[in-house]
Amino acid sequence: MAFHAIDPSFFWKDDFQLQYLPGSREVARAWSEGSFPLLSPYSWFCTGLGAEYQYGIFSVARTTADIVVWALPLSLNGRATALLLFHFAILAAGAYLLARSYSISFPIALMVALIASINGWNLWWGTTWYPSVASFAWIPWYWIALRSAVAGRSRWSWLGIALSLYLIIAAGWPFTVLMAAVITVLNLVSLQSRPRTIIPIVGGIAIGGCLASPAVLMLIEYFRSSARMSASGILDFLWSVPITAFGGFVLPTIQSVWAVFVGDMPHTAVELTGGLIPLCAIVAAIGSVRREFWRAMRYELVLLTTLILLLPLHGPNLFRWSFRWLPLVHLTLAIVGAQAFEIVRRARGKEPRTLTDRRNVATWAAGLVVIAFATAIPFDHDLDTTATLAGALFILCIVWSVFESTERRVAAYIPLALSIVSIAAMFVIFSPAREVPGWEFPRSETTLSPVHPNRRYLSLYAIENIMADGPERRRSFGIRPEFLPGNNAMLMQAHLVNGYSPVGPAAMKRLLAMETHGAMIPRYRQWVLEHATGNQGFLAHLGIDGLILPRPVFERYRTLLQSRGWNEAARTEGAVIVEQRERRSFPIAMARYAVKFPQYEDVGNWIFAHKTLDLPLAILAPDGPAHDEAYVLRRIERVSEERLRTTVDVAPAAQQGKSLIVFMRPWLPGWRATLNGRPLSILRADSIMPAVEIDSHEHGHLVLEYRPASLLIGGTLAVAALIAIAAASLWTIRRRRVSP
Repeated sequence: MAFHAIDPSFFWKDDFQLQYLPGSREVARAWSEGSFPLLSPYSWFCTGLGAEYQYGIFSVARTTADIVVWALPLSLNGRATALLLFHFAILAAGAYLLARSYSISFPIALMVALIASINGWNLWWGTTWYPSVASFAWIPWYWIALRSAVAGRSRWSWLGIALSLYLIIAAGWPFTVLMAAVITVLNLVSLQSRPRTIIPIVGGIAIGGCLASPAVLMLIEYFRSSARMSASGILDFLWSVPITAFGGFVLPTIQSVWAVFVGDMPHTAVELTGGLIPLCAIVAAIGSVRREFWRAMRYELVLLTTLILLLPLHGPNLFRWSFRWLPLVHLTLAIVGAQAFEIVRRARGKEPRTLTDRRNVATWAAGLVVIAFATAIPFDHDLDTTATLAGALFILCIVWSVFESTERRVAAYIPLALSIVSIAAMFVIFSPAREVPGWEFPRSETTLSPVHPNRRYLSLYAIENIMADGPERRRSFGIRPEFLPGNNAMLMQAHLVNGYSPVGPAAMKRLLAMETHGAMIPRYRQWVLEHATGNQGFLAHLGIDGLILPRPVFERYRTLLQSRGWNEAARTEGAVIVEQRERRSFPIAMARYAVKFPQYEDVGNWIFAHKTLDLPLAILAPDGPAHDEAYVLRRIERVSEERLRTTVDVAPAAQQGKSLIVFMRPWLPGWRATLNGRPLSILRADSIMPAVEIDSHEHGHLVLEYRPASLLIGGTLAVAALIAIAAASLWTIRRRRVSP
């Protein structure tokens, strides 16, 4: 809370602003409407909340947090802070109990909880990538359950493994799933003479995986039609930790060259904050009780070494950016360091040490050498500030040694105090904010924008406008937060085609030329304004009747837009909203004529090559060759559009011929269409909207419903897992009653 008091936006920046908090709002809104939040009606590019995975809609913990936080009278900053603190508390409690399972004393276990929850990575990047904290919060609990199973301490360890693994997977962060796999291997290796304990471990993992299977299977189904699919297996060289930055575990102000978003550049190792005190303890243990220390922590030391070696490596696709291993590095380092404290303390026995005891001298002398070395490395700030921080830490180490030598009870809390000081100093004195942008939002999401709630908008901002350095320059581009292409339409309940999708539907990404943040490539913006704004143009196909333009772009195309029926509706500091005279966003459309293509690349090429304002509808139909087809119009009645379905009554045809009905909502794998209960084949209009063909003799009640096969299979596995939990619980209770 201290960080929030100093800077209310500390826990809310970058992706948390543009992607995750709006998604959290949409999840809470869907449940309040009595609907499962599989889809969002407020974004086309990020309509699949369930398929996108990172919104954690299948996680009971995340969903509960979303519902509770959005029911409270908080500002946007307050809601973001509340969501993170909720998961930080779960993480801290789990880390504390994990430390206690290693027989670590109360004060040192508190240090573990502190470092695991508010280390540099969590405070800097966890406040950007909210799902990473929501998922990692359950890693210590999973570790505890595995240790309990290995030691045979509880007959219910399988249930702890199952529930914690489910919460890890369902929370929506792939990297923590990989972390859970690494921890599983660690505990399986340590089984040794208790091979039978593998049964509850395997059983718990199987049940937990089945509980989380809807989230995983929906991602897999969606992934095949995503833009990310083309990047599978490609190594990403960004955000790996260079070896020259490892000194940041001791003094995070050191600076070295990292491969960041904008290329190779000097970067302050803020992510490594929190490692100083555990490292001092490990150095002390190695210097005095190395044999006992190795016997007690050999598996954890191997794990820590392995994780540190992974930091400079490069990862593919969903597991890119290897610095994401750092939360587990901090947790493991804290556990190993805490155990080192305990072993050194036990080895000392009851004989008091003097300040000149060789163990004391070795400890703080080694600390002086390490800090002096770290200070000599290039740093982000001036020498006086860095030397002052290093000197303060060294003085605290000497104070610690004095307390240790006199064996006062307060000495047990010195490691905790030093950890608090070292972490707080980094985030209060220093502000390495270059790589992570932030925007100033209004206090309430209900006052975000003048856009009309019954129109569909396309934002024409480019990525260089959005990521302009500094708030002043962003304001000069007219970048009010509500107009950012991200997912902010989910906050203000505006219908926006743009959205923030790290996965990204491949066809939509190609036809709308959108980047991850939902920004538009500038040359495509020119094509849209010049060739797609006619009454029968590409925007009309999608039901887009509003545009959000940077003011300079509007001034350039003002005359052209006005000649085509687009008029200025609102103007802000630097943005202009233009709208069609007649609202044209309808749930259903019918076409007289269409051109069919077997490949979605052919659809895109045909649309972009078409330079006239009247653009015939293009249909993606993989089962046949390219050809033209004419259709018969019909009367449609009682159209109803809900979050997960659209229904319409189709009247009988007045003449022979097929009819083509286009549902003006984004296509995803998983749409199902029925006419009077009979399944229909789904076509793709302009490759990004679901459509169906109806023969001349057919009419009646037409239903388009989102029911992905992955959800049905995953739901079946989840129900089977719940049945397995009930059966295993009854068996465990019965066995406990029978056992003497």
